Amino acid sequence: MNPLLSIWSQPKNTVQYMMDNKPISYLVFLAILYSFATGILMFADLGFFEGFSLPAILLIITVISIILNIAGWGLASVIYTWLGKLLGGTGTIRNMCYAVAAGSIPMIWTMPIGFIAVIIYGEKLFMQPVDVFAITNMSTGFYLINNLIAMGVSIYGIVVLSKAIGLVHNFSATRGFGVVMITLGTIIVVTIMVMFSIFLFIF
Repeated sequence: MNPLLSIWSQPKNTVQYMMDNKPISYLVFLAILYSFATGILMFADLGFFEGFSLPAILLIITVISIILNIAGWGLASVIYTWLGKLLGGTGTIRNMCYAVAAGSIPMIWTMPIGFIAVIIYGEKLFMQPVDVFAITNMSTGFYLINNLIAMGVSIYGIVVLSKAIGLVHNFSATRGFGVVMITLGTIIVVTIMVMFSIFLFIF
């Protein structure tokens, strides 16, 4: 079974296969692929790399993305394990790492979009838009298509993650989805509180 392919038709069986047959190093491999798929467009239009050559930009983005993704997956695994146990689950952090990685596999398939963007726009892709009302240096069509694809793949990734969390914790995918939503809701609330506190401090 190849998890990169079977995740689309057999998500639950794929997660079980990964837990039973794949070493932790395989998760690092997936994290690297995921970083290639998401890192380029994550840093697009931010203007962080003005003055850098394109190879240097891609190298920096790759290194930063790999570090952030591995750390993020680790933190998510801890949170999902803890929340799941509060909801009656029995999972372990080790197995949850496989669940989180499996939920990220669909996004790996968007990797060509980032490469195409680099080929088309080059260094300009990472520059801050010049026009006052512009939100991207990409063409409107490319920007919309990319976001629609990313949205669709992300939704399926949440479905996979919910099933995987349910498998790891020995409860339903619905409860697994609840774990994901509780985590997301908490992040949103904390972010709003932090931003509001900063606003009050400044003004």
